[in-house]
Amino acid sequence: MSFLHNLQLKLHQYFLQKKLKKNQVERYSLPFTKAKRIGILYNATNPENEAIVSAYRKRLQNEGKKVEMLAFINDKENHDQQLFKYFNRKNLSWILEPKGSVVEQFMDTPFDVLLCLHIEPLTPLECVAALSKAHLRVGQYRSSNTYDSYDLSIDTPKGDNLKNFIGQVDYYIKNLNKEKK
Repeated sequence: MSFLHNLQLKLHQYFLQKKLKKNQVERYSLPFTKAKRIGILYNATNPENEAIVSAYRKRLQNEGKKVEMLAFINDKENHDQQLFKYFNRKNLSWILEPKGSVVEQFMDTPFDVLLCLHIEPLTPLECVAALSKAHLRVGQYRSSNTYDSYDLSIDTPKGDNLKNFIGQVDYYIKNLNKEKK
């Protein structure tokens, strides 16, 4: 990494920590059967991810969940034809903080569960998750996570793919606080 990028990351972490101290959100988990509103954050830079995440969204919708998605695309292009809400590098400040109405609206939504469905570390997505008003934030475990982006971190084998990670997320959220019959 270059000196400039390291400086950006240090400043990003510093200002994010200041925001997190002010970001008081009640965090709690509930049985997944009672969760009504689900948020999904993911990396849409690879088009295959879009298909995988969209299929999972449809499964959740078939279970009666209201699902909203926000994708990050790692470029500076316009994607007017996309069928989903997204942000990209044009929507990042110099300290790598996501900005714009789409991002702000997503972060301010009090989701019952926020699912961060990306297996590679991406500072913009980690930042959105950390500042989210979601009651439960679920994502991949990273030993390098310097700010608490997730309330439930799922550790998967190195080199695992997105489809397997989503399978693990689905298993754990559906068994978390499972109601007894």
